[in-house]
Amino acid sequence: MTEKPVVMQTSPIVAPMDHIYERYTVLRLDQAADRDGFLAANGPGVTAAIGNKITAETMSALPDLALYANFGVGYDGVDIGAAKANGVRVTNTPD
Repeated sequence: MTEKPVVMQTSPIVAPMDHIYERYTVLRLDQAADRDGFLAANGPGVTAAIGNKITAETMSALPDLALYANFGVGYDGVDIGAAKANGVRVTNTPD
């Protein structure tokens, strides 16, 4: 049996997520009581994240992050400067 790829969900998403949860192991940062501890334990090795908000602080705790998929139109919740500085590609999912 093949392991599912891992993504980190950084914030709550109101869109239906069943298709994501079926295909990926989703680490729910948005539900972590201790965000710093969760990021320290789970951040290294995460190459993709999803949500509608990600800060420079969160990106720095995800040293292997290569892609952030922003759920929504635009990139208002994304620190684009930090994404550029960290080599993180950002996309959005308006539909």
